[in-house]
Amino acid sequence: GGSVWASTFSSANQWQAKSRAAAIGRPDPIGISVGILVLFYAVHCAHKHRLEAHRIISLFEANTQIKELSEKVARGEQLPSIVVIRGHIGSDGGDISTVSTSIEGLRERVGEIEQPKNAWIEIARQAKSDPQLRGVANAVVQRTGVD
Repeated sequence: GGSVWASTFSSANQWQAKSRAAAIGRPDPIGISVGILVLFYAVHCAHKHRLEAHRIISLFEANTQIKELSEKVARGEQLPSIVVIRGHIGSDGGDISTVSTSIEGLRERVGEIEQPKNAWIEIARQAKSDPQLRGVANAVVQRTGVD
């Protein structure tokens, strides 16, 4: 009877030792989740940057002239929402000044950019500021080059 008890007790101790060792080496699911989110954010930002750069280049290469825009208006066509105008503006009269700086309410907002909240940016900021997640954020920076 004593040998059965001893072998059962020994097996229980071995099982506890294995489970403790597995718990120490087990990865943190929150850390992995945040790491994956930060990685997706970095890929998303890189992709968005490429798309925006391509859009700006295509607008510049369109070589839109003011004359073309006025012709579109005369034909009743819709004007593009964003346009890059190339060329020089001249006038026969006095100096040309911008209108936006002379309108009350617009003057103080000239040059101001109001970016909407972005969940990915907030996740990245939290990952950078949380000491437990700093290693994950550093790994993403090292792999992607995006800080």
